[in-house]
Amino acid sequence: YKADGYGWKKKKASNSVRADCVKLMVDSKRKVLAQYYHSDSIASFKRRTYIEINCEEKNHVVVVHYLDNELNSAESFVKHPHQCTCLGCYLYGNPSGPMDGIA
Repeated sequence: YKADGYGWKKKKASNSVRADCVKLMVDSKRKVLAQYYHSDSIASFKRRTYIEINCEEKNHVVVVHYLDNELNSAESFVKHPHQCTCLGCYLYGNPSGPMDGIA
């Protein structure tokens, strides 16, 4: 999920991606690590990841959520990558995406 084709803001004086992190509690125990990323080219575009922590299994669940607050604006829609698979491009008809024609 990290190599999704989008550009994300980097940490200052570093080449790694900046992430705002929050640990979510369930039954007074830390269960989910939430990470928030901001696009480096589209101010309204964000990625959120939710990762199960303290899991006994090696294959834990990771949920990735893309959010564009201005999805209908021409500026943000045009800048999505050529092979974009986001829900917005699927719903609003980005003809270059691999989901084209799927109903």
